[in-house]
Amino acid sequence: MTPPRSKAGSPVKRSTVKRSGKRTKMGTDLEQRVAVVETQIETLRHDFRNARMISDATAETVQEIRSEVIRLRTRVYAVASTLLILGGVLGWIVELGVRG
Repeated sequence: MTPPRSKAGSPVKRSTVKRSGKRTKMGTDLEQRVAVVETQIETLRHDFRNARMISDATAETVQEIRSEVIRLRTRVYAVASTLLILGGVLGWIVELGVRG
């Protein structure tokens, strides 16, 4: 169905189309519905953008925590190996003292 045209040939807005002498609300209702949908879309876009920002920030935080855990694990291994070496040296010294 093609939209009605004015005498000049341009499309006539739906809210101005008359049927049997009465102005229809079809155009006005449609415009209101479109406005509501546009508002909802903008809200969803905003919410999605916020969620993406939160997700990116969370990913950065997780990466920082992983780096910190790796550094901590390295320190723990270094301390443990140092203690084992010192324990071995101390045991060797005690053994030399007992034998000597």
